[in-house]
Amino acid sequence: MTEKPKRKRRSRAQIEADQKAKKLHEESRTEIMQFRDRVSALRSKERDFHGLDREFAYAQEEMTRAYGQSSDVSHPRDKGAIRENLLRRFLSETGFLPKRYGVSQSSFRAASTTGHSSKEIDIALFDPLDSFSLMRRDNVFEVLPIESVYGVIQVKSRLNSKELVSALDNIASFKSLHPMRPRSIVSTGQILSRRGFGMIFAYATEIEPSEIRWILSDFASRKHQNVWPNAVFILNVGVFSLGTERQALLHNHELENVVEPIVRTGPDQGSGLFTFYSMLMELLRATEVSEPPVEQYYSLPLLAGHQFYTFSGPFAELHKCPRHGDYARKIADDKLSMIIDWCRTAAPINWARAMDLALGKLRDNEEAYAPQPDEVRIYNPEDRPLSEILVTPRLLNGRTVAANAYDVIDTAGMIIFIPFYYSDKLNIISGCPDCAKVAKKA
Repeated sequence: MTEKPKRKRRSRAQIEADQKAKKLHEESRTEIMQFRDRVSALRSKERDFHGLDREFAYAQEEMTRAYGQSSDVSHPRDKGAIRENLLRRFLSETGFLPKRYGVSQSSFRAASTTGHSSKEIDIALFDPLDSFSLMRRDNVFEVLPIESVYGVIQVKSRLNSKELVSALDNIASFKSLHPMRPRSIVSTGQILSRRGFGMIFAYATEIEPSEIRWILSDFASRKHQNVWPNAVFILNVGVFSLGTERQALLHNHELENVVEPIVRTGPDQGSGLFTFYSMLMELLRATEVSEPPVEQYYSLPLLAGHQFYTFSGPFAELHKCPRHGDYARKIADDKLSMIIDWCRTAAPINWARAMDLALGKLRDNEEAYAPQPDEVRIYNPEDRPLSEILVTPRLLNGRTVAANAYDVIDTAGMIIFIPFYYSDKLNIISGCPDCAKVAKKA
């Protein structure tokens, strides 16, 4: 990754040069649009349909008009919702978008089988046939499975620096999710991505192109290529993309190979809405979705930062404090990382064999363990005898028995035994949070 770019203050000469360039661009754009209108008028006399240029000119004119009318709304959130719906209606009602692509009718969050979810996203393009809602509330809030989402669009009414950073972060939260069975395949020469795309669409902007380029450069220097935006589009201004010195890049598989990102700018030449549409269609065609694994969403794992885990057994996650009642047992991100890192280097062992070793009942016949083939990793950095850390004496019905002295978690593709000895010594699994607060105050 590149170093974080330094923000440079513009000199008076640079500001004047930018203003002059902006004026020349606006004059050139106006001239091109007027020429296209004259050509379109002549063609319209000869035939009803002569190309999408006229249709998109009409659509952009209507969108711009409706955008201006919404200025009468005083509350920023209401105004933003109206302008978000302008793009949503363009995608869902004009007929330009093929029926195989659904358009979310409200803001939403995407979720994955790992238990992670995105931040709030404005518009989703998803598979309307095989997808389903994981959660919906009054057509205002919805959660969709990541497997069925092609990509997302963050809509901004009038882009400023704060909103651009926020939109980039929201897109990153979506692109960081992992669909079940992620893969990239080649079909008819097209590389299909299993990671969804993310675009920003703005009607106007309050910031200069140089500021937009700096924010994108800064974001790219801090974030992994997997979560970079595919494009930042501003109607009547142009497209800002990440790429190389030679070209702007659109597809995920291209962006993921960039080492030294450069922000590329494509100024609008009067066909902005069609440029956005064609880029969107290209990304849709290059993205693969699949039927969401409904069973995997029934009960999601617990989260520890970017990692996830589940306790084995229906009662392991919940404990009851005599003073404060029920509480959820949790493993912090750093503790889980510690366990995973150590267990990856530990030799797996048949779980029944491990328990026999702990109880001193090791069977000579290895075939005796065949009916119970599951292998586990035992977190044991001090290399203590299993008899000391996996079992503990307990009084049951008047006699002493050997009881299990460990928790079992499933994480990082491993089933791991965590002995109570290490849990207590290293504070691996949290206790009652209210008791912890009382102890901290004491």
